[in-house]
Amino acid sequence: MIKAENLQIEYKKLLFTGVNFILGNKERVGLVGLNGCGKTSLMKILAGLEDPDKGHVSLTKEEKIGYLPQELDLSFEKLTFVGEFLESLVANHYTDMWKVDRLLAKLELDVDEFDEVKTLSPGQKMKLYLAKVLIKEPTVLLIDEPTNHLDINGIIWLEGFLKDFDGIIIMISHDRMFLNSLTNKIFEIDEQTLRIWDGNYDKFLEAKDYYIEERARLFKAQEKKREQLEKLLENSRKLKDAKQRGKAVRAAKQE
Repeated sequence: MIKAENLQIEYKKLLFTGVNFILGNKERVGLVGLNGCGKTSLMKILAGLEDPDKGHVSLTKEEKIGYLPQELDLSFEKLTFVGEFLESLVANHYTDMWKVDRLLAKLELDVDEFDEVKTLSPGQKMKLYLAKVLIKEPTVLLIDEPTNHLDINGIIWLEGFLKDFDGIIIMISHDRMFLNSLTNKIFEIDEQTLRIWDGNYDKFLEAKDYYIEERARLFKAQEKKREQLEKLLENSRKLKDAKQRGKAVRAAKQE
């Protein structure tokens, strides 16, 4: 289980405040919102890479977080060969490389240890980075715009991989089909707060439309009531008798 309590972050402006949620039981969450609303900042807070201005994140002891950022740290490209990078994933490459081999098979990453890292495709580099994340066996996976690095075949592979992932996933993506295929809950950062919606992205859009329409209806009703109140108060002020005027004002305020 991962729990966020009263999270707030502010840079030049307030991004969000009062963010609260609890996730468990292999939930699949799509994190959405306008550009600049704080989606990546929230991800980094959950990953422990940034501290919130307020609030905190807690995990049950069996949970471990893995984070795949939007901008991959490709410092491993300084390593000449793929084999060098793969050996760096384990403490002892003489005894533990079986873990890496098992992971490469799961990632369907067909590379040779003597391939130069710099010559790999963006999708292959992303899978290498994902291997670095998964070797620690995370139970909570945070992924930020993963389809940016993949072609259509890579996206299809990633969908299948994430469906089989045995844990909690929180993902940022602008790919509507990708979110629809994978999510059962949507977290929306809007107006500096977090709104939680059940269902995939299409269900979220339907519920959001209804929410906007209902809010507009309530606002219209409130404005109509305000106008009626102002008119009643204006009429009451025209009364010359103080007693009648006071009675009319009290009646208007009760409307």
